[in-house]
Amino acid sequence: MGAAHRAKGSRGQVIVIAAVMLFVLGGLLALTVDVGQVFVWRARLQNAADAASLAGIHKLVRQRLEGVSEATARVAAASEATLIEQANVSDAGISIQFGKINAAGNFETVDGSTSATAVLATASRDSSAPGGSVRLAFAPLLGINRCPVAGTGVAEVTSSIRGVLTGLAPFAVPEERLVPPGQEMVFYPADGEAYDGLGDVTVAPGCWGLLNLDGGALSTTELIEWIENGYNGLFEISEDGYIWIDGTSGFRAALQKPMRAKIGETLIMVVYDVVTGTGSNAQFRCVGFMRGTILEVKLTGKNERITCRVEQIGMLHGLVSGGNNNSPNILKIQLIR
Repeated sequence: MGAAHRAKGSRGQVIVIAAVMLFVLGGLLALTVDVGQVFVWRARLQNAADAASLAGIHKLVRQRLEGVSEATARVAAASEATLIEQANVSDAGISIQFGKINAAGNFETVDGSTSATAVLATASRDSSAPGGSVRLAFAPLLGINRCPVAGTGVAEVTSSIRGVLTGLAPFAVPEERLVPPGQEMVFYPADGEAYDGLGDVTVAPGCWGLLNLDGGALSTTELIEWIENGYNGLFEISEDGYIWIDGTSGFRAALQKPMRAKIGETLIMVVYDVVTGTGSNAQFRCVGFMRGTILEVKLTGKNERITCRVEQIGMLHGLVSGGNNNSPNILKIQLIR
């Protein structure tokens, strides 16, 4: 009897311990679900804040280039940042601040009398947000119904650029000729007619946008190397704040084979707004870059040309900051955090 009684008592203790453990495990599971939900919202808000800060600084720069006042530019930038944030997370609230990155690498606000070089965007789910704080599923059992969550993004624009490393193919496209991404266009034509009458001066006769990227003595082998692997030398910003790149002439038939090998692939090319000289004496003023997928190559016979589909316009690769030159149109925009 004593042994049987002790066995029953042990079974009773096991049942009690098991019940307690199940309760504890249920609590841990509930906590895991709520913590996971908070982390998911934090990631969403961080992405929204990053996108908003980048959109804000881009808009700020574009407004300045159009000549508007700092106050007007900030209003437009804040509006753009808010639209982007709301498109990503409609339940969240947002605050936008304008400032600069100080010597310690931290964001600090600047008043409207100073041109802001950084935008701080905070996307938040708190009591003031459209959707309120994040509602928890199981924490209400402990008396915690909601949790405030936020994400912060800071984007900066740098105009003090010393040079650009690009991985370029040796071709330049006139800014006036550019088509929107997704559309097709001709570059490196045999004459100005392929550029819909922009004129010989715009496209530099005898050159037509073929570039001598390092400015030195140029061989066909070097041109082919730039087509196959891209040119990664440093382009220096000149005293007028622009990048000027030399042109060259000839070599069409020799370039046909390596260019045909690039059909279906993308190349990065210079976008220019001004060209001086002709042939090997041409110089192109770079105002940006274009990435295009090569669709057609015809560099012998009649109506020689290369056709591409524009994928992206305005890419700037490997900007080297510092130096004393402030470029009016070559800017570095990046997330700080």
